[in-house]
Amino acid sequence: MEKIIQPLVVECQQLIVGCNQHMIYRMSDKEKALFSKRLKELCDEKNLPEYGRQTLLRKKFGVSQEAVRKWLDGESIPKHSHKVALCDYFGVNFEWLSTGRGIKYQELNKAEKTLKMLGIDPDKLDLDQVESIKILMEIPKENRKQAKRVIETFAKPDNDGEEQGSGG
Repeated sequence: MEKIIQPLVVECQQLIVGCNQHMIYRMSDKEKALFSKRLKELCDEKNLPEYGRQTLLRKKFGVSQEAVRKWLDGESIPKHSHKVALCDYFGVNFEWLSTGRGIKYQELNKAEKTLKMLGIDPDKLDLDQVESIKILMEIPKENRKQAKRVIETFAKPDNDGEEQGSGG
């Protein structure tokens, strides 16, 4: 006979469900505020205007303006399906958007293991480094050796105090 789990609805009608070792907890105000900060960061990176972004997101995700306002103000968190849609729209990973952990950009998922093998912590990459990696990933195979040589010249420290590539 299967055990049926009865959901417990508590304050604000937020669902808390227990199952063996797994538990879904109500998000704290701090977690909501951190989610809001990540969402605002994504809006800024996508150059969504501060005034008008609620309307743009409302139309994009088919939700009320009040819902978007609450997401941006840290009063509530979108439901799972809207978080998935936000991730697709902004090109970020679900775990990063939800918790702030893990690698931020989806494009780097394929490279995450390689980065870790090289001793690079993907969580510490800044936006310029991410953009550089995106560009590197687009270099056609036949041009990679040449691109590697160019990159290596920029990566070498300048011991003479001269500009790189000045030749003299």
